[in-house]
Amino acid sequence: MIVLFFCTGNTCRSPLVEAVANDALNGVDVDCVSAGTHASPGQRASSGSIAVGKQNSIDLSQHESRLLTADLLENVDWVIGVTKSHLWTFRQQFPQFCGKLGLLGLPGKQITKLSEMSDGQDIADPWQGSIESYNKMAGSVIKYTNQWADFFKMEIVK
Repeated sequence: MIVLFFCTGNTCRSPLVEAVANDALNGVDVDCVSAGTHASPGQRASSGSIAVGKQNSIDLSQHESRLLTADLLENVDWVIGVTKSHLWTFRQQFPQFCGKLGLLGLPGKQITKLSEMSDGQDIADPWQGSIESYNKMAGSVIKYTNQWADFFKMEIVK
């Protein structure tokens, strides 16, 4: 199974999600990647994300951003956005995507209609914010990503 997590620039939130997910799913047949709807390919993770990653034993020093493209989606089973607006954007940009769509802040739920995500939580973008904003983001990312990881482990067992 391939899971793609995405945000805007692929430098703050989704790189952290990818790393947490790959760590939580180590040894499980799930490969996690990340991208951004407006990413400039090849950018490093933001210094704030690198810092909160280090605080949580997550190394983002080798991360390079990538743009979310149709080619990248070819073999993806699940696409999970970090905010509701990302899912709206995704559906407009990639209406042909036939995999499963989810919201990070709504673990384990496949979104088939965008109206189904009203109960989900958005992960605020800490870009150029304080370290406190990055810590808040990291706490939410770790919480929800681990819940998604538990969901995927159960899906693999089925």
